[in-house]
Amino acid sequence: MANYKKTKKKILALLEAIAEGAELFTLSYRYQKAFMFDGLEGVKRVRDAVERKQLRRELAYLKRKKLIEEHRRGERVLYCLTDEGKRRLLCVRVRQAPLRADGSLTIVIFDIPESERAARDAFRWFLRENGFRRLQQSVWATNRSVTQPLLEFIRSHKLATWINLIEGRVLLGDADFRRKLKREQKK
Repeated sequence: MANYKKTKKKILALLEAIAEGAELFTLSYRYQKAFMFDGLEGVKRVRDAVERKQLRRELAYLKRKKLIEEHRRGERVLYCLTDEGKRRLLCVRVRQAPLRADGSLTIVIFDIPESERAARDAFRWFLRENGFRRLQQSVWATNRSVTQPLLEFIRSHKLATWINLIEGRVLLGDADFRRKLKREQKK
């Protein structure tokens, strides 16, 4: 047992050395001038500067698109999501939700009144854009595990009084709908 532990430690040390060597090789190749003048420390400084520049560029893009807001508190800078940023994040979470392994569906049934037409249209758009399929006029379903992000969206838009959210299986129903969901699953 002791030999096994020693061998394991040696193998791990060897793998770490190989990883460090590979990183050194790739960095020296990518940042050749910095490596020639300042060695590995110069390469690390250049790499860190490139990463900081990329981060600043991405933050500026998000601010320009009004997805985040910048708040200064003393010397600290804090970034917060705007309402649009939160909405987009929810959309991404719904689109990237894993498929349900058990074959069940998330079914949304809603009856939003005509007086709330803008909210109803926004909700339909949200469902359509995020991979839900329409079973009937106000009944939509997906085979993804989207319960949590969907609940967040419903609560944030104050739609809970008009929406029923169900998880289950379709036992009888439109065969065309099931084919569409299977096609979605293969993608």
